[in-house]
Amino acid sequence: MKVRPKNSSYRLFYRNNVWTLAQSYLGLGDHARIAASADEMARFAYDPPNDNYLAACFLSRCVPLADKDAKLDEDKRKELKERYADRALELLRLAVARGYRNTARMKAEPDLEPLRGREDFRQLLADLEKRTKQ
Repeated sequence: MKVRPKNSSYRLFYRNNVWTLAQSYLGLGDHARIAASADEMARFAYDPPNDNYLAACFLSRCVPLADKDAKLDEDKRKELKERYADRALELLRLAVARGYRNTARMKAEPDLEPLRGREDFRQLLADLEKRTKQ
């Protein structure tokens, strides 16, 4: 990547590698590494709208993992859950700003379940619905 950063094959392979790492960490329940992989996916953004969306999904899935992390005290759990959810919403907004328009997917996405109770998520979804109807 350092030698040929614009090579589309290299970029795609790197993005897929980061996605696979995030999936692996998800299987291990390692929310810190999932979050780091999600941030790298968003930073790299091979396909900005979709990669930001996928990164948001990974971060959203960190919320219940942090909630169940027995190594953390209650304050740290609460802080991490908020940070993960806030970052997931930030990435969803970025995905929409960069052209993400799949309202039906966002409405039904099981990975986003931890965000559904948030007013800012509902507002983002409503705004996306308005944009896609225009």
